[in-house]
Parts: sequence; C-alpha cells; structure tokens
Amino acid sequence: MAKVVTENFKVETTNELYNSFLNENENAIQSFKESLEAYSAINNTGYKYYSYVVGSNGSVTTFATTANIHNDVVVTVGNILQSSTNNPPDYTFDQNTGTVVLATGALTTTVKIWGLISTLTDTTENAITSIVRAEINEFLPENNYYVMGSSIDKTNDILNSQFEKREFLRRVIFAKKIDVSNIKYMFNRIPWAENTVYDAFDDIEDIETLNMFVTVPDGEQNEGPYKVFKCISNNNGAPSIAKPSVNSVDPNIVATSSDGYIWKYMFNIPVSEYAEYSTQASLPYVEDVRVTGTTKEDISNIVIQNTVSGLFSGYLPGILKLQSIQATSGDNRYTLVFTTNESAPRSGNGAYVGMYVRFTEDGAVYDILDSSTPNALSTNKTLRITVESATALSYSAQVSNANIVPKISITPTNDVATGTNAIAWGSLDANGTLNGVNFNERGNSYKYATASISLPLPLQQTYPDPSLAASLRVILSPTGGHGKDPISELFMSRLAFITNFFTDSGSVIPDSGTYTKVGLVKDPTFSDATFPTTMDNRLKIKITGSTAPNVNVGQYLVEQQATQMIHARVHEVKQENSVWYIYCVDYTGDFNSTFTLGATLSAKDTLVGLTTETVTINSSSGSITYGTYVPFSGELLHFVDFAAISRDADRKEKIKFVFDF
Repeated sequence: MAKVVTENFKVETTNELYNSFLNENENAIQSFKESLEAYSAINNTGYKYYSYVVGSNGSVTTFATTANIHNDVVVTVGNILQSSTNNPPDYTFDQNTGTVVLATGALTTTVKIWGLISTLTDTTENAITSIVRAEINEFLPENNYYVMGSSIDKTNDILNSQFEKREFLRRVIFAKKIDVSNIKYMFNRIPWAENTVYDAFDDIEDIETLNMFVTVPDGEQNEGPYKVFKCISNNNGAPSIAKPSVNSVDPNIVATSSDGYIWKYMFNIPVSEYAEYSTQASLPYVEDVRVTGTTKEDISNIVIQNTVSGLFSGYLPGILKLQSIQATSGDNRYTLVFTTNESAPRSGNGAYVGMYVRFTEDGAVYDILDSSTPNALSTNKTLRITVESATALSYSAQVSNANIVPKISITPTNDVATGTNAIAWGSLDANGTLNGVNFNERGNSYKYATASISLPLPLQQTYPDPSLAASLRVILSPTGGHGKDPISELFMSRLAFITNFFTDSGSVIPDSGTYTKVGLVKDPTFSDATFPTTMDNRLKIKITGSTAPNVNVGQYLVEQQATQMIHARVHEVKQENSVWYIYCVDYTGDFNSTFTLGATLSAKDTLVGLTTETVTINSSSGSITYGTYVPFSGELLHFVDFAAISRDADRKEKIKFVFDF
C-alpha cells in the first residue's frame, strides 16, 4: 500500500502560519462597522428639530436629545444661527452621546436643536461593534507575534529545554511586533546555468522533484530585478544554452529561447526585496498581479510517446511560395496556388486533406479542405489548396511562403461558455518523422483533454486508428494556469520573518545596552491590555541626588528585605531632564510588591559579592516604572543566542528567521 503526502500539505502548513499573522478578525470587524454605517445612512429619516426653553439664570444648560441625533447639529435661537466656533462656543455637541451643551445668557429663550435623525447612534454602533469583536475573538482568537530581545550576557549555548525557554521569557528586554508585510514566502534559489538540462513541467510527475524553475538577474548583479521562469518544454531533453529573457514582460508570455526551450514568466523579485530577504539557499516570493490575475487553465504541452518513423515522408513539398489567392463567391473559402522548388507535391486529389497549411509570416494555420496538383502544371511543382477563413486572407503573391504541417486534433473541447479551443500542429524532421508539437493557441478552461494526430486521407487507409501512427499525451497546466498560484507551484514551504531593531521617533526600543538572545514569541500578554508596536520592558528607577550614580552596567542592584532579597541587573544609567535613572533587566518577581520607594539599594558585581556603591530610590510616586510585558507569558516558538550585541542610536540590527516545513 502506497501512502502519499502531497506538496500541498507542506504548503498548507506554511499557509496556516502565514495566515495567522494577518489578523483578519479586525479586518472583518472593520468591514462590519462600515456596513453598519452604510445601513445607518440609508435609513436616516432626515433633519428634525427639538425645542427647549433656556432658564432665566443664564447658566450652562445640558440637553440630552431623545431623538438619536447622529451627525452634526445646528442650534438656532429664533431665526438666529448660533455658532459652535465662537470662543467660548454658543454650544457644543457630543456625537457619541447625542448630548447638546448650551451656553447662553438669554432669558427664557426657546432654542431649537436641529440634527440628522438616524436609526443608529454612534453609541449604539460602537456597542454593537464591541459585541461583534468580542464574539469573533472568542471563537477565532487573533494572534500577535513579537521578536523579543533577551538577556544581557551569554554564559553557554542555549538548549531546547523548559528552563531555557522560561529564562528567555523572564529576561525580556525589548520587543517589536511582527507585521505581515515583513513576512515572505521563500523558495529554492536556482540560478540559470548554461548547458544544464532542465525538467519540463509534467502533470504526471512529482513536481517537487523537478528542476524546472530558474532565476535570472535582469541586468548586472544587484542592479536590476530578478525574474523567475518555469520550464514548459526542454526541447526533448536538450541542454539549455540560451538564458531565458523577456525585455518587456507580458504576464501571459511563454518565451521560446533560441535553444528550443519554452519558459513561462512567473514573477519578479525587486532588488530591495532580494537584498532584504534572500539567503544562500532561498529567495523571496513577490507576487506579480499581472500574472496571477490573468492566467488560464490551458494545455501546457503535448508529448509524443511513440510514432512511426518517416510517417509523413511522402508529404514533404518543402517551402511553398504563394502564386495566387482567389476567394470563392458566396462562402468563406479560398483557393491558394503554391509552387515549390523542392520535392514535388503529393499527387492526387485530396492528398493533403486533414493537414494544415501554415503561413510562415504570421504562423497562422488553416485546415486543408481540398488539394490537387494540376496536370498541366505538374512539371512546375504546383499545388492547389482550398481553405476556409471567416476573415479575408491578406497574403501577397510572390511574397508569402507557407508549408504543410500535421494537424493535432484536441478533444474534448473546453467549457464553451468561458473557454478557447487549443490549436496545435506537428513539426517534422527531414525524414518526415513527427518530432514535436507546437501551439498557435494553448486554449483555456481545460480540465481534461486528449490529443491525436490528424492523418491525410491516404494515411487513414493505412492507419485507421491514428494512435497506431502516433501516440500523444496531453499535459495540462496546474489548476488556474501556470503562475496562478506560485506558492503551490514552487512548493514554498518556507517563511522568512524580517524585523529591524532601531530607535526612531516611533520606537521605544533602547538605544543603549546589550542583548544576547532573540526569539519569536506568539501571543504575549501585556499588563495594559494593548499590543504595542515596540516595547521597552526594562525596569526604570528614578534615584535621588543630582550626580551620576557610581554603578556599572551588568552589576546587581539588591534590596535586602526582612524575608527576601530583591535584585535586578543594571542595563543603562541615563540622565533625563537633569534627573538620573537606572534601567534594569533580569529582575525578579512583580516589583510593585518588591522594590520599595525610598529604599537604599546595594550595587554588587555578584549577588553574594561586596557592595561597591549604594543608590537610593526616589520616594515620590511614579519613581519606579515597570515594563508592560507580563513575564513568562506567550509561546516561545524559536530563539537563538549569540555574542553580546550593543545597541546604539545610530545602529540598526536586522533579525531574520527562516522556517522550513
């Protein structure tokens, strides 16, 4: 019994991880809110006013509207319009509550409040949205991923142990949230190499084993984008000696190289993406919507499984030169007269019926409905052919050339509602042996197809079953067509995560101190119930005194209490607005209940060592600020250690994880 795990399973596993970064819940909630607002707008009942009498004391009077006033309001006193832009304003309006606060000194004045009446107030809308958000997140929880920096020294290589994972999560220094824009699918790096025999796509082969994709730099290295091609035909297993290339990429192009290879353009990798994400073995996928949005399920190739040698040896008139063209009155038929200086055409009426005449200038093929060799002109090697065309033929006598080629019949036809029929013809060697299948049209909407050789009338008598003359096999494109789903076609079972640690106006990542580990953490918890973009998790202590404390990075700050010893590691000493602060990491427990405001801390090189200095925590409220990350929370998916990296305001570290499934 054979068991097969398809490449789709590997890709699907990768997709699940990728999709977990998308936070589609919030997108769905936003879409719901927009739909709710649209419904509310449609069901507005128009403007309406409510009258109120202002008291004689002239004090500020609050009017709670009972009419579900939804948008901006207008206030009038008699026929006089009141202003909301005066300083102070005549009135203010709280859109969330539908409340009008009126400030006027008028005595016993009737005030009219005008507003657009809606079926939904903003308050109701927000309440509904909150309920929907809670329900969705309960059944489909969103995931949040962070790259976290941890530790401040490296004593040994980390292991995949519960202790090491807990230590990483205990010592978190800072973190940055992963955005889906920083994640890329990756595929094998396969540069095109001359004299290599590449595999052609084949729908009966395990595509994961086929060497059919190449990457070609468009210009000099790192100066232009990288184009990715897929081999559709390898010229019957010949070496590739011509680099695939398209100057102006048509998303539907199937490029034929001078070596007979046929390549399908897949997508483009900009230099910036290449430089950012590529590894020695992998390249990033960047979608080309011109391809993914226009592909079609066509016939990828037709291979010759076997054929009779010299099958068409008597049907090789060589190059035909057009002598005349004449339309038949009343129908779409044309009589074409050709001459040849090569082999004499096959004599007999209808000898070429069932084959194509193919014009070399545009490659168009036409069914031969009748053929003959006029007796009076037989010495001139003349061939008369009848074809049919719905459009007028515009070929020129004494200029246009053609040849006779075998017709490839393809059945069944595709979906007639959406599809296009494929048109294929056979090429012959000098002996008349069928040696290849070419396409004028690969068709569309094919899910299944067979192909057979169309034989001229004389050969039909010899081979009543065309498969006895030539056996052909149809290769269909992947579902959706070549290039529709490059992630599956290139079996991309790798994801690359990129983030950069740096300090700017939008970041709170420390610009000093060291870290020795980074890890990918899923769904950490934060004490303020937010999911910050960046986070500085260090303990910040405000100390007394106006001079810099004589403590060193890496030292321990220790408070000896009656029943326990509380400690933390110094990560940075910094003056801010003439006040000195000590930033600490590797602290134990919840410092809201441990370190004490106003306490004197001992600075030590080791926990059991001698005190080298003492510092005093400021006794005022807020002198101890804690990181919002809840220690030990989140699922550590991957982590790595290295020699200490020093953070700097002018420094940027790029962190790259590549996961291979």
